[in-house]
Amino acid sequence: VGKKLKAVAEMAAELELDNITTHHGRAEQIADDPVIGRRHRRKYDICVGRSVTAMPRFCFWIQDLLKRDYGKLIYIIGGEIEKNVQSRVQLDVPIDELLGCKGASDKKTLILSRSDVVSIAKESGEKKVKVSRRNKKSGDKNKKRQDDEGKWHNSKGNWKSRDNTARKERGYSNFKRYEVD
Repeated sequence: VGKKLKAVAEMAAELELDNITTHHGRAEQIADDPVIGRRHRRKYDICVGRSVTAMPRFCFWIQDLLKRDYGKLIYIIGGEIEKNVQSRVQLDVPIDELLGCKGASDKKTLILSRSDVVSIAKESGEKKVKVSRRNKKSGDKNKKRQDDEGKWHNSKGNWKSRDNTARKERGYSNFKRYEVD
């Protein structure tokens, strides 16, 4: 994905288009982080996604990223589409048809308006996760403290040196490889 976004940025620069911005990141991280989420809130005309999760969940993640009046979701998906999603799709085009090349892909592209994305997100049952930010003023909890003998310790416990001579348990001592002809 990063290479594709770099190519889009280079094409935009070559065409002298100064109103194009790309962002390479995970939608759920933007949705769950209040600081990052606020920075991206309603900034995008188009969000592009591919079937990495159920579409209603994806709609929940990106609903706040799309511009209010004319934001669109372009979603690349293979397989079945939920009925509540299918009824709201503005455009459903097989990728073969988009490319004019039969057999190129078994996936299709769905296009939804922001209002439909928000409706699907509401029906998804997903809830916003509150991410707590530790107050810097009360951050003395992790300061080092001296005990009665003058040794320094972290407040939440002591780090101990690890014995690197002991054999590490990897969990796959009985692993067997099977060859397929």
